[in-house]
Amino acid sequence: MMKCILHIGIEKTGTTSLQEFFYLNKALLSQNGYHYLESPGLKNHRKLPALFYEDNLVDNFRKSNKLVDSEQFTKWKTSFKEELVSEIKGVGENIHTIIISSEHFQSRLATPKSIRNLSIFLRQYFNQIDIYVYLRRQDRLATSLYSTALKSGKVNHVIFPKVNPKSHYFNYNVLLKKWIKHFKREEIHCRIYEKNKLKQNDIVCDFLEFTEIKLSSEPVLPESKNEKLDIQTMLILEAINSRFSKKKIVPKTKLLKLRLDLVKALQSLDNQDKQYFHPQKKEALKFYRQFKKSNLNLSKNWFDSDTIIFDDDFSFYSDNENQNAFITIEQVDILLDQLTPLMSK
Repeated sequence: MMKCILHIGIEKTGTTSLQEFFYLNKALLSQNGYHYLESPGLKNHRKLPALFYEDNLVDNFRKSNKLVDSEQFTKWKTSFKEELVSEIKGVGENIHTIIISSEHFQSRLATPKSIRNLSIFLRQYFNQIDIYVYLRRQDRLATSLYSTALKSGKVNHVIFPKVNPKSHYFNYNVLLKKWIKHFKREEIHCRIYEKNKLKQNDIVCDFLEFTEIKLSSEPVLPESKNEKLDIQTMLILEAINSRFSKKKIVPKTKLLKLRLDLVKALQSLDNQDKQYFHPQKKEALKFYRQFKKSNLNLSKNWFDSDTIIFDDDFSFYSDNENQNAFITIEQVDILLDQLTPLMSK
């Protein structure tokens, strides 16, 4: 029997950097007794949460893998489970810990049944399970999700959406209550995703210390990525999404590559005058205050604190109703007129 380190997210808390780190250092991890699974995905173990979906959950994973039909999905589960179990049982004798990482454990496993089935499965193969979760202030999570939505092609995405304050996605007290029903309290470990609270202001360094992973030599660190979008880039993405997504004149894969290439190119420009997007402070506060009571309970129950463990800094946000852009919608349209014939080839 072995130990399992299960990293469940949450989304937008440096999960991509962590998964890149595990991927880059797979050999070093193995030399030190740790195995980062391959069968659920080389980086993000996206398949593993899907193994415990209930049939009525049809998300982008099932759609993109043509698993919408229940019978097809059941067959896929059976096949993947065999592959997964074979990998777990086949690790070398020097392996004492298996590492699993996917933010979709948090976002997709929302029912007691799905979490219970995950627990039952893991306990067949591991005598020790440690679950690690990073929590991010709700308004910051929503703002980061907005940038991701633009990059993925969504149009008119609302920054601070109307949500049920008791939804597990933003209400971390509810989230953890669901997990604690099927995992022991001492098996669940929480951290706050704020740079000044992370070791060396870095998610990878923090996670290694948090989980007590010991390595015999210096690991390869993933490149730091700037996920912030400046106003110019946002306008271009909004225009591209609006122009191309509905008309379907460009294949989705080509459109995705265009968006990612544009973001990379624009972010690499050495422009000291870049103006970054800052949502309205009043809207951010309104959204965040929905979770005041649950955050207080979270602080008491999980951090032994009588005050909310998230910081109260809202200086990132704007007090102004309007922001100046470096490029106008008209200019973007001219750019897109030039891109359209090239993209449709």
